[in-house]
Amino acid sequence: MKNEQQMTVVVAWVRMDGYELTGRYTDRLQQHAEGRAVPQAHAAMWLNKGTKVDVVKAEDYIKTLDDVLVSRVYTYPTSKKDPLEAARKAILQEKKS
Repeated sequence: MKNEQQMTVVVAWVRMDGYELTGRYTDRLQQHAEGRAVPQAHAAMWLNKGTKVDVVKAEDYIKTLDDVLVSRVYTYPTSKKDPLEAARKAILQEKKS
């Protein structure tokens, strides 16, 4: 295990907690926003040693998340710029398919 390659481990999930404005309407006193719930991607880095053991632990963790449409663990090289954004984009693409 000494020569094990380190990686960036990212946990990503999608929930229906986003909000998209669809319009406005006015009643007698004030304006009100109208909208609908939309899927929103979330991502967090699994901060540990970045080994295969951490990937397994992260996969066990995502099984405990509630109200999740899609969840997945992504791994990236430690040199990857903005792995959180990459994971959010990837999980939304996965949700669409």
